[in-house]
Amino acid sequence: MAVMAIYRRGDVSPELYQAYRDQVPVERVPHGAIAHFYGREGTGFVVVDVWEDEAAMWRFIKDKVIPATERLGVAFEPPQVIPLETIITTTATRAYDVPFERADARDVARDLAVAH
Repeated sequence: MAVMAIYRRGDVSPELYQAYRDQVPVERVPHGAIAHFYGREGTGFVVVDVWEDEAAMWRFIKDKVIPATERLGVAFEPPQVIPLETIITTTATRAYDVPFERADARDVARDLAVAH
């Protein structure tokens, strides 16, 4: 089931967020990701990610997010996870498409094992 992950951080400056993004670029979309939204809120930010399933989300967090936050000396705060019942997009979203990250054989084997 698709999920929405909501991150709210009031303590992360635009510069720190950019340093994180330099380590985990949004242009390299992980398999299982559907959408990523980021906006500033006061002194922090809100991120909403949509994933095909919660397992893909946690795999990305474990493999990419937590190591990057540790390197930056920032404590990882788990997102609020909400199962999605409806996803609707318009053709306008196509303007924001980016390619998926290249998967290696281990990723494919793991995903097949999880699916079965």
